[in-house]
Amino acid sequence: TASAPTRFEGVTVAPPMPVLDLSNDRFVVATAMAARQHVSPDVSSRPRSIYGPEHRQWAALPERRCLYCGTPDPEGSEEHVLGVSLGNWWWVIPPDVVCHECNHGPLAELDERLKAHPFIALTRTLTNIPGRKGQPPVVKASNLNMHRTAEGNLQVETNHPRHAAIDDDLLTAQVKWTNIGPSQWKVTARALMKVGLGVLWLAKGPHETFQSRYDHVRDAVLHRAPVPLKHGFGNSTFPNHALVVQVISDRLQTGLLVSLHY
Repeated sequence: TASAPTRFEGVTVAPPMPVLDLSNDRFVVATAMAARQHVSPDVSSRPRSIYGPEHRQWAALPERRCLYCGTPDPEGSEEHVLGVSLGNWWWVIPPDVVCHECNHGPLAELDERLKAHPFIALTRTLTNIPGRKGQPPVVKASNLNMHRTAEGNLQVETNHPRHAAIDDDLLTAQVKWTNIGPSQWKVTARALMKVGLGVLWLAKGPHETFQSRYDHVRDAVLHRAPVPLKHGFGNSTFPNHALVVQVISDRLQTGLLVSLHY
């Protein structure tokens, strides 16, 4: 997708690059990259998505099917491959590619679950990335809560002073997570599969994404059948101001690798 330059806090910011197709004869590779400067805490300055001509052509193809469930001739609104509440106002699939039932059902649920991932929620709160309607971000742990006020100030609530301390402008906190485990890992993997298939559509279109070797990805996203999923996390090799989605598929094997650098 593309857009005109947008003004953030008095500074004109060029839009991020469109989703890139970096594929070769063996591997299908798609990359979406943006910077933190593209994520504005001022909701009023957020741009509307503008699709490329190829995306409009793909969305108008005859005998089209929903990208996720396969329903013929789907009708629905645009689909953000990465949730707006994570700062993505750019990488958007046009209307009538994803059906209403998927977009506002399982896909919306996976967006919410990804937003609630402890590390995602913590990053959103520390960097003050609001929700679609400007809702202040919040992160909850067993021993403390952090949230942004309407004025953008960071507020920390804890059940004991030993869990958090402020020295001048430095906040030190010991966070105890209770919502990380096998069930959370699985739903996070499903959410990343949803993101990955959408990024692939933006990079290569339906001729790629409707191949049968992605059917297991659709099954995983919609929870229609048991699909082996692996999930992990670690320190990103990208700068901490970057927002990057990478998707890799081996043409000779079944599987999809999706990474989110956030």
